[in-house]
Amino acid sequence: MSSEFGYIPQSPDQSFQNNKGILTPTDIYELSIADKYTNYGQLDLIETITFSSVSTVSFTDLPIEKYEVFFLTYYFHSGSHDVGIFGRFGQGTTYRDSNNKYANYYGEADNTFASYSSTSMWAHQHANLGSMATSPDGLAFTGYAYLYDMGNSLKYSKATIHSSYTSRTDDTCAFNIGGALYPVAEMNNSYSIFPNTGSCSGYASMYGIRYS
Repeated sequence: MSSEFGYIPQSPDQSFQNNKGILTPTDIYELSIADKYTNYGQLDLIETITFSSVSTVSFTDLPIEKYEVFFLTYYFHSGSHDVGIFGRFGQGTTYRDSNNKYANYYGEADNTFASYSSTSMWAHQHANLGSMATSPDGLAFTGYAYLYDMGNSLKYSKATIHSSYTSRTDDTCAFNIGGALYPVAEMNNSYSIFPNTGSCSGYASMYGIRYS
């Protein structure tokens, strides 16, 4: 490992958002490993959860002091035929189970479209009218969400949501896009995602986005 970074005229102190000097490719690599290289927008993996037959998937104690934006990806399978996917912000293991607001747009490959919304809900919606039944094979939910302002006590926690899955009605492609927020200005350091009925298996990953 190199002992100097940015060697002209001498090795300066280096830190994230404060890199100095002329950096070689080796310097950049080693500074990245040391979490000292400034690379705005990079995805840092916080946690991946693999689960089987659970009712809720929770990411707790997120590093809200380090990241302004989080990025969640998920893949759910093996569950109910008539199911939606929902999410909640929280503090620790206490989640916001009322007063959630969301507005989503739903579509199917057979040219069926609809909007769904609520101004006071027990959670906010990621997907609706889907199926994770084990027969026929291949039915599943996939999706992602950006989570904003969870660490800012002066702002509402918000989410931008997109999902793709199999419709319960005729096993065709369906999608859900929209947004959500919890309308109380406070810090939240946890997030849960879950089916509205039954259990599911799959995996989910949470990332932090560097100072985006």
